[in-house]
Amino acid sequence: MSIATVLIVLFPLRVVWKFVRVEPRALPGTPGWQRTLATGIHNLIYVTIFAVLASGFLMVPNGYSFFGLIEIHTPFPKGALTDELFTVHRASCALLAGLVALHVLAVIKHQLIARNDVLRRML
Repeated sequence: MSIATVLIVLFPLRVVWKFVRVEPRALPGTPGWQRTLATGIHNLIYVTIFAVLASGFLMVPNGYSFFGLIEIHTPFPKGALTDELFTVHRASCALLAGLVALHVLAVIKHQLIARNDVLRRML
């Protein structure tokens, strides 16, 4: 939970960075449908990360210790709502794992099969 709390603080910074940085130009020869799909998957990854972090925080009943330094209070006691949030959290984690796997497969396809040096563009 402590590491997730750090990520909750850093995630909005990453979202801001996504909107202020200059996007790399589209890969030459990439069809429009593939660029649209890539954009949609990237956006879905961001939404899913938000769902994982938010549901993870909200599902914890009665708070937790942040690296043993301070107590972080959470809004809900143990009950039906935290159980439902746990279900949302697990589903979001599974979806995120699938999206990351899909992303890695796309990188492998572009790097090793299409040989368009996509890894350099990701830096």
